[in-house]
Amino acid sequence: MNEIRRVAIYCRVSTEEQANEGYSIAAQLDTLRQYAKLYGWDIAREYVDEGISEKNIKGRPAMQQLIADVEADKFEAVLVWKISRLSWNMLDTLILLDKFEDFGVKFIYYSENFDTGSPIGRLVVQLMASIAEMERNTLSENVKLGMKQRALEGSCRVGARHLFFYLFS
Repeated sequence: MNEIRRVAIYCRVSTEEQANEGYSIAAQLDTLRQYAKLYGWDIAREYVDEGISEKNIKGRPAMQQLIADVEADKFEAVLVWKISRLSWNMLDTLILLDKFEDFGVKFIYYSENFDTGSPIGRLVVQLMASIAEMERNTLSENVKLGMKQRALEGSCRVGARHLFFYLFS
């Protein structure tokens, strides 16, 4: 990692995750800033999508700016806390990896320390991206089930259209 001088930090959290899992933006930023300092990297920019629970990268303004800055050669690496912060969608993760590789930008996951430039590293990323997508799908099903149950018990304030969606989706 000697050729890295400048890194971009990307953080994301949905409102539900922050409340339920403690993935606060402040905690992610603090951890990643310390990690960059440990390696002597300058932080070119911090990109934060807070309170956004998009299933894909298109609905995230900071991610879109990150991609534009990758194309503009503003840093040598992107640093994220955990692969699921990048995307819950395996295809989006792989598309981002290809984009970053095309522009010579390394991907560094703080909590999953491995080299994405090697074949085994790439395989591990693909497996982890699959797991992140499965976690997202499971979370979505659990939320729907909980909302359906609350609606059936009468403790959820939803309109008729939303109630129909949760009961029959």
